[in-house]
Amino acid sequence: MRTNNTLDFRKQSYLSAGFHIFDLEYTGTWGYGREYRTKLYGHWGDYDAKDVLAAITMLKNTSHVNTDKFFVMGSSAGAYLALCAIADDEQNLICAASVSASFYNPTDLVEKSCRYEKPYTEKLLGDEPRNDIAEKIVKNKAAVCFFHGSDDPVVSCDDARKLSESMKEAGLKTSFKLFDKEGHSFKDVDNISTMVDDTLEFFKRAAHQ
Repeated sequence: MRTNNTLDFRKQSYLSAGFHIFDLEYTGTWGYGREYRTKLYGHWGDYDAKDVLAAITMLKNTSHVNTDKFFVMGSSAGAYLALCAIADDEQNLICAASVSASFYNPTDLVEKSCRYEKPYTEKLLGDEPRNDIAEKIVKNKAAVCFFHGSDDPVVSCDDARKLSESMKEAGLKTSFKLFDKEGHSFKDVDNISTMVDDTLEFFKRAAHQ
């Protein structure tokens, strides 16, 4: 998606806690011409995930960043991207992730998509959707905290819950929190505050493990 310069109090919370934020306009982002936007068709969760890992590698190699701890965050399609990046992170560049309204089986999402979104989602998915994400996340010993709304009409909480349970069984660092009466994007200020606080605590624990 296209980044913007509007005030985001969630980002301000992470900045105030000492984190730096790198907003990536990955392959498929609108605003750079049709070719760049449609390049992701059939490669959703592949080209954009490679962009994330390439960006982290670039940051590690620059003199402006003095850390080896990198975290990824995302919601909905952004959560799918974060999970794909972790799944493909064979060099363990990513320390941990925080995702909301997440899924790792995009085929189900296409089947449940509303009429006006389905054609675009099908183009992104292509003929050979990924089916290795959950397995590779466990294999890479990733750390992920999951947040979901109980009334999400777009994405079921099943994927997030199952993946968190699989990670827990493998002895990996994970958490799953279901917010009652929340939909696809969280509206309640207290729930948003809880998600930010829990994410900060999760990231800090992951960084010192």
